[in-house]
Amino acid sequence: MRIFTAINLDNETKKNLREKQERIKEIVDFPISWTDENNFHITLLFLGSLRKEELENILKKTEKKAKEFSPFSFSFDKITYFSKEAPKMIWAKGKISKEIEELSIKGIIPHVTLGRIKREAIETLSREDLPEIEKEIDISFNVSSIEIMESNLRKGKAIHKVIASFPFKKI
Repeated sequence: MRIFTAINLDNETKKNLREKQERIKEIVDFPISWTDENNFHITLLFLGSLRKEELENILKKTEKKAKEFSPFSFSFDKITYFSKEAPKMIWAKGKISKEIEELSIKGIIPHVTLGRIKREAIETLSREDLPEIEKEIDISFNVSSIEIMESNLRKGKAIHKVIASFPFKKI
């Protein structure tokens, strides 16, 4: 099992991002593995495989950290390709906030992966070949908790499951 900390999205935000994803599907003509809207989330910290004792320690630390935060608003501002070289993903990119910086690793770009460009397409596509998908967006939602999540691969697809959710408590 692969473990990570994340912010889950409310249903309305997932619906709005899925609608953006559907519009992109109409534009691109190369192989992409599209993310199921039930797996939309913002990864804060990927922890990898953990032993039971390590997971228990992470759960305690995350619960304590959550109590230091008040709910806050988060905004997605752009749909874009991601990668420094050949694009590998299509993202809904979010705005970096003080809260995101404090909850995540330094330098993170908060995002939701809408789709992963398949390897065979990455090897043949150049940036000039890509259809224009970049678009400014304004999708906001309230963040009121942090989750510890598990990722399992089934038939080549990642399935994410919430192990624990810790509401923000600070007033």
